[in-house]
Amino acid sequence: MKKEIVFIFLILSAGYLSFQNTLSSYFVADDFFLIYPYSWREVLLAFGGEGLANQRDRERPILGAPSRDEQGNPLVFNETYYRPMVRLSAFIDRQIWGFNPFGYHLTNLLLHLATSFVVYLWVKALLLLGTRSLGEGGRRGVGAWGEGEAAAIALAVGLLFGTHPVHVEAVAWLSGRVDLLCGFFYVAGLLFFTRYLAEIQRAGGWVIGQAAFIGALMSKEMALTLPLVVFWIDLILGRGSFLSRLRRIFPFFLILAVYLFFRFVLLGGIGGYLNPQGSVHLRFGLFVISILGWYARQLMFPFEAIWPPDLGGARYLVLLLYIAPFYGLLRACIKGSNSVAFLPGEEGGRTPRVGEGLGARLYRTVQALNLMPWILRMALVACLWIPVTLLPVVNIAAERFLYIPSVGFLLLLGLGLEHLLRSRSPVLRAAGALTLGIWVALNVFETREKNERWHRAGEVVRGVQDQMKAFYPAFPRGAHLFFLDLPDNYRGAYIYRNGIAGSMRLAYGDYSLRADSLISILLLNPETFVKGQHFIFQYQRGRVVHREDLEDLLIQRESLPSRIGRTGVEAPVDIVVQSAGLHAGDLGNIFVNGQNVSLQRRGYNVVVVHPRTGEVEGSVAFDTHRLKGDSHRLATFIQGLERGKIVILALKDEGALSLTAEAVEVLKTLGAREDLRGKLHWSHALIGVKGARPGEALEASSSEYVKLEVAGK
Repeated sequence: MKKEIVFIFLILSAGYLSFQNTLSSYFVADDFFLIYPYSWREVLLAFGGEGLANQRDRERPILGAPSRDEQGNPLVFNETYYRPMVRLSAFIDRQIWGFNPFGYHLTNLLLHLATSFVVYLWVKALLLLGTRSLGEGGRRGVGAWGEGEAAAIALAVGLLFGTHPVHVEAVAWLSGRVDLLCGFFYVAGLLFFTRYLAEIQRAGGWVIGQAAFIGALMSKEMALTLPLVVFWIDLILGRGSFLSRLRRIFPFFLILAVYLFFRFVLLGGIGGYLNPQGSVHLRFGLFVISILGWYARQLMFPFEAIWPPDLGGARYLVLLLYIAPFYGLLRACIKGSNSVAFLPGEEGGRTPRVGEGLGARLYRTVQALNLMPWILRMALVACLWIPVTLLPVVNIAAERFLYIPSVGFLLLLGLGLEHLLRSRSPVLRAAGALTLGIWVALNVFETREKNERWHRAGEVVRGVQDQMKAFYPAFPRGAHLFFLDLPDNYRGAYIYRNGIAGSMRLAYGDYSLRADSLISILLLNPETFVKGQHFIFQYQRGRVVHREDLEDLLIQRESLPSRIGRTGVEAPVDIVVQSAGLHAGDLGNIFVNGQNVSLQRRGYNVVVVHPRTGEVEGSVAFDTHRLKGDSHRLATFIQGLERGKIVILALKDEGALSLTAEAVEVLKTLGAREDLRGKLHWSHALIGVKGARPGEALEASSSEYVKLEVAGK
């Protein structure tokens, strides 16, 4: 008991140390939706779906703003969810802390620590199934763990989970609470179900597990996969006939069916992120493969802050850390597989027959799983966990979506490390202990460094609020504020995204205010712009400036510049270009008449526009960072263009590492002057004309964010 208390103390202490510096952060991005002051009645009605049906009709008021604009048009809401637990938790914070961000961050931290604790308990209970479950001969499961061994593996997994840098977005960002709540209830549900299987708890644990599943579903849609996880845990690790196992898991699938029916009735569909056409955002095919690859990189190489990717050998150093745990896991699996013939044959079951029925095959499958060595069963659970829990997010990428899937990956590491830690060889024991210590230490340093990014993002938001209040103590009721060049993120930490309106409403205590972030005044309609009711501000290197000159220009649109640099060519359409390196916003946008036609990939994004009709004739991208051949392909592409074509370039992320002299010279035929070779992660924006002389194009480059814009004639 004392040993377990020490283990729990270590897990909680390591988790607290990793995320303690989030407590001083401010609100950012979607946090302003989270902290809206709902009443008790609104919170309770949310559990019955109040307001969500209106979301479906796109008339749901955002942050208490009017449901319709000045012209009577319904305000568009671009997502539909059923997450009442999140509203309840935010409401409780609001009653205790008001608008003090410390309290909200404290709740996020406590939720993460609680989840780390539950992960420890669940892994331990899962491993003890090998001790509690008896084989056909009444003996302990092959390769099963004792109490101390199970606690050691659970300690490793709990430490790695509590400190892992991939959880920064879920913990440091208040809006990541949806993942924290879902993760807590998700693992808690599995904990009680597993304890029921291991006969540590009676039927009460089974019922509590189902209640936790309901809590997870009310927190986030990722909980949809829990019945599948319950199914294969029972199938691989449980006891009894296949039919008895189905009876155990049936209530979970029943709850899921009721939830999906309720959701379809309430939302008129599956819900989630909606595209401009009003349908769910779904992309599959090769896109999914790239997303899964991104998730794998986040889990396996999370040390981007303390080991920047520019350091070529950094990932190889991280790779060395995987040698010890996976070597241990491989040794354990080989040892376990040699200890018993686990495939059903003459010893493990009857020989398969031609024409054997489905029921018989299922029976033989269950029998085969029961005879597998325990280490292989546990590795199978961990390996299946990762892809199944990622199913709801295979078409969209974000760090916070790995909060639940990371448990399976860390369980694999824990299995390998534990085999080394209890090895008879002092060398292997030392290797296991050293590897675990290095992992935890690196996790803590990386996590704290990434937390600082969210702190700095919050300081940008706080600074804009303070400057606006000092500059304009009050606005007319219903005023509409437009902000140019607001930073979207700070090295991956969201700053505004959709939160500028909520930020201004909180600062002024006026929920009639409207605010939008713009990349250019060219996207505003001068016919509906009313001076004195509509205001334009610009963010310039930490300062907010009221741009009354742009307000006047907008009303007199013909005064806006339309000529492309000194080329003598006038733009036939509105063109706006945004470029930012990896650490300055990671942007590569090209807007033509308000539509982003850029491929938005790393390197040079290139768009070709017809000089008379304004038609977009092509949009391509060249990764001049990683692919040396892309510099030559970029040069060849530009050389093949007709003279007089308008060519627009936006450099995203990084494009200098493999940029060649040939490409630089060819860019000069568009009117470019800059040479970015050796300038890693710089931005570069260009609006040029094929055949122009060097220096004649409209061009900007910097280590910071840059933007170009011309108005169509």
